[in-house]
Amino acid sequence: MSAARPRSRLGLLTVATSVALFATACGSDGEVDADQEPPDETEVADEKDPEPTLGDPGILAVDCADNALVATLFSDEDGNELVSRSFEGQGLTGEEVPDFAGGRPMENPSVSLPVCPVEAELQGMNNTQQVLLPDAELLLVTATEDVGGTEVETVGVLDAEGNLSALTEDQEVSDFETPAEFTTPRYDPADDRILYLEPDPEDHQAGIFHEFALDTGEATEAFACEDCRSLWVDQASGLLSVRESPLEELANVILSPDGSVAAGVRDNAYWSVDAPSVISVVNDATEDGPVDDALALDTDAALLVGNPEADGEPALFVSETEMVLSDNELSVIEVGESDLAAIEEDELSIAGTPIPIAYTLVPDGPRTNGSPVLAPDGDEVAFLSQTDAGDASWYRVPTDGSEDPTEIGPVDSAEDETADYVPLSWN
Repeated sequence: MSAARPRSRLGLLTVATSVALFATACGSDGEVDADQEPPDETEVADEKDPEPTLGDPGILAVDCADNALVATLFSDEDGNELVSRSFEGQGLTGEEVPDFAGGRPMENPSVSLPVCPVEAELQGMNNTQQVLLPDAELLLVTATEDVGGTEVETVGVLDAEGNLSALTEDQEVSDFETPAEFTTPRYDPADDRILYLEPDPEDHQAGIFHEFALDTGEATEAFACEDCRSLWVDQASGLLSVRESPLEELANVILSPDGSVAAGVRDNAYWSVDAPSVISVVNDATEDGPVDDALALDTDAALLVGNPEADGEPALFVSETEMVLSDNELSVIEVGESDLAAIEEDELSIAGTPIPIAYTLVPDGPRTNGSPVLAPDGDEVAFLSQTDAGDASWYRVPTDGSEDPTEIGPVDSAEDETADYVPLSWN
């Protein structure tokens, strides 16, 4: 039997060092040193990057699927998809939206999603802006529920998990009482509220708008109006506008940054000379109720009556007097005094004068370019551009036309249906 091999001096030194380190950490009696605190699990969790939301910086766009509206946030640095949420009208959980103040559950509702923005293009884009709450990742919907044996329409918020909360109070009606209906939900970010209509039973175009305060969950009456189903909220200024026209057409009135010029996204002007429609702007701040006179605005703005010499419609203001159109070259017009009319006029008989194109942001070419969205600083716009082969990329370009468009990156889509995206905003 061989004798045990003696340890080397290096081995003994290693063992001694390990013992010394252990003793230092634990103390002479082997207990944990009081000066050394264990890591806080909460702090470790906080160090992880939070999951992105639709309200984070990036380009927000929407698409449609079968009975679903899909909202996706793309990176404004490389075009990659950051987060996507699918809002579906089927497969509801039967639960309320978590942490949503003031809502109530609904029993066996039938949900109707907003009009698909892909089918309506610019009109749908603006309509989707009215019903999507990016920061909260909620979609405004209409839903049908049973009230005392009668199917009635009401409004609610839907999340991507299929949770639904009604914005209206639970109704208790007698056997011969007709329950109230609610429709036309609109998001007003300027006042952090949701507006929705209680139609007049005798005239469904008229009614009373209620407001739902998002911070408190309280609902109150806001104002009455005569032609309410076309209510549109300018997401930048909070201006409310309605229009006597078919239900699928909204007024879509936008204001310049300083509030001096009002323009309509539809019909190339605020007032269509060829096919006049009454356009009103409601004002829920007056004691006398809303302003329902034609061409009346609760602002010092003047009306844009000139018609741009391009196929596009006014899409957004890039300065107090310059507007980008939604044509393929993203043409820019500069609004002059001759293109405007005074707000105080009861009737507008001025023929629309042609407004020349000042410059274009995109060179004429074979690509198909989508509607622009304005950067938070107002110095650039982003847009989706597609080749004839169907390849699509995000581009950015200065609003002053000083440079050609620069590619942000190809659209990263799991469904590979890049051409169907409609941009909503550049967060």
